[in-house]
Amino acid sequence: MPSFSHIYLQYRLMMCLGLSVLTGGVQATESSTSTTNERFGPPVRSSSVSSTLGLGQIDVQQGGYFCYQYPENTQLWRAQATRAERLSVTNTSTHQKIKLLWPAEQHLLTWPIELLPIQDGTNYLIKRQERADIIVLYQMPENLDNMAAQKKWLEQHHCRIDWPQASTHE
Repeated sequence: MPSFSHIYLQYRLMMCLGLSVLTGGVQATESSTSTTNERFGPPVRSSSVSSTLGLGQIDVQQGGYFCYQYPENTQLWRAQATRAERLSVTNTSTHQKIKLLWPAEQHLLTWPIELLPIQDGTNYLIKRQERADIIVLYQMPENLDNMAAQKKWLEQHHCRIDWPQASTHE
């Protein structure tokens, strides 16, 4: 379990980067129009969903690079949650695969680390309905001592965290 200082640091990071700190940390503005996209290789943005994702939140509607700090706090997110949905997540290195049932009316689903541990720098194939996307997960180090260093690290790893274009405040 993360200590209070780590939670506070994550909160400050989110505030300085202009990220949502509301429950879930996600605000959808439009729905995705998806097509079948089964592929391997570098993730490509393939959706029109506009969302504000916090550290450790993964948009399953599009492939890409996502960052987390604590595996136990990592969550999957979807914009459309009117019905239950089945999905699978596969570690492309080990080929370990899990199948999940995502309940209706639930936008966030905690990554089941006890069933499929998260490995830093690893690709995961997420299949849902007629869509498949590759995501890459990177763990942000705890030793980054200021917001500028954290933002630089996130940018270097192409993490899918949305923040305003304005500079950070230290």
